[in-house]
Amino acid sequence: MSNQHPKQAAEDLPFVHGPAIADPERLLPWLAAQHDGERPALVQLPVRGPDPRAELHVVQAGGDAERAAIAVRLDDAALGLALADRWKMLPSGSDPVAWLEGTWAPETTPPTLCVTRWIGGLSSAERAAPQFARRVVTADADRALVAALTSLGDHGSPAAHRRAEHDLLAGGIAALPLLVLSLDDGRAAVRDDAGAGPHAIAATVGERCEALLHRLVTPLPRELVGRGEVLGARVLEVRDWGEFWRRRSARTLAEIHAELAPLVDAYRAQHGTPQRVD
Repeated sequence: MSNQHPKQAAEDLPFVHGPAIADPERLLPWLAAQHDGERPALVQLPVRGPDPRAELHVVQAGGDAERAAIAVRLDDAALGLALADRWKMLPSGSDPVAWLEGTWAPETTPPTLCVTRWIGGLSSAERAAPQFARRVVTADADRALVAALTSLGDHGSPAAHRRAEHDLLAGGIAALPLLVLSLDDGRAAVRDDAGAGPHAIAATVGERCEALLHRLVTPLPRELVGRGEVLGARVLEVRDWGEFWRRRSARTLAEIHAELAPLVDAYRAQHGTPQRVD
């Protein structure tokens, strides 16, 4: 099978998180949908080898590994050293599980991961914990914003999570596509009732990213908000955030705010009815 990406240099590329490996109903459609324009995007997955008995490394929330996981076919044509030899380099006696990077081809049975890079074996902590798919973003993505997104799923303090949210909002238009790509981030979000009202309470990082998107793109009312008047968490009803960004990727955040300002006015005039944005 030919690979649609050129051979990658062995470098750590920035990535955002997707669904849990243990959630195939969300994971498989998500993998099939990852594209950079017309070509498949690079994803990173924890895979138990060796080929041809490869499968994704599934660990449930309770810490139990699922041996009958998600089967995957591996195409290592783009690698300088075959996967069969890579598996042998893992510590003797350990479960042969490693992070692989490549493109996902859902047309085959089982689906194929066209491997472009061997990242390395999972640590003992990673082997025992649920893992999440990862999606590589463009090399020019703001690394600080990517780090802020990663920290939203870390076991840090509520204050650290609030700093990460502040940094993402301060990132403005540069944060918008990264937040869109993180909407399926299935990692648990830390509940922080002391944070920014309803925006801070979310079950997953993906849900928190959607709340941040609303805060980022919703302009302030063009007229001074009356005393005691508070805009709701969902002034705008965005049908498809991916399409929202594709239509506006060439605009500044100020231009997006100018476009949406009439909808904020309509929201207020209609006594808090969310306004649909296509």
